[in-house]
Amino acid sequence: MHLEKYAFRADENNEVFAFESNGPNGIIRKVVRYIKVGFFNGFDIYNLDFGDNCDGASNPNHLSVSNNGDRDKVLATVAATVLAFNEDHKKFVVFAKGATPVRTRLYQMGINANLNEIEEHFHVYGINDGVSGPIQAGINYQAFIAVKK
Repeated sequence: MHLEKYAFRADENNEVFAFESNGPNGIIRKVVRYIKVGFFNGFDIYNLDFGDNCDGASNPNHLSVSNNGDRDKVLATVAATVLAFNEDHKKFVVFAKGATPVRTRLYQMGINANLNEIEEHFHVYGINDGVSGPIQAGINYQAFIAVKK
């Protein structure tokens, strides 16, 4: 993706990623985990788990609010971890939902702003009330899935 992003580190399985947000509130450690939650039709299904790394043990705090002035850079970094995750995991679906409706809306804004680039690698679907369909402008979704092309 063309957006500025932070450098990140990956664990040996390329499933846990760590990086640091740097802004007016200092350096804030972030973590992104891909947790396998199932298997369907030949695809592994992973939950994208993201937040501040407050405990140092790769457990994201989903409700912390950093307000570090770098939202777009943080979201671009999370998106970059999906591509890095793809290096070791070839046939997968990523499920993403914010811890709150406001966070889910924030993720949707990031997806919509970069949809053309995202769709070079993934099919993106929005989910409402358990029903999924191709993401469309003007509809607020409860969650998202990205299927590797």
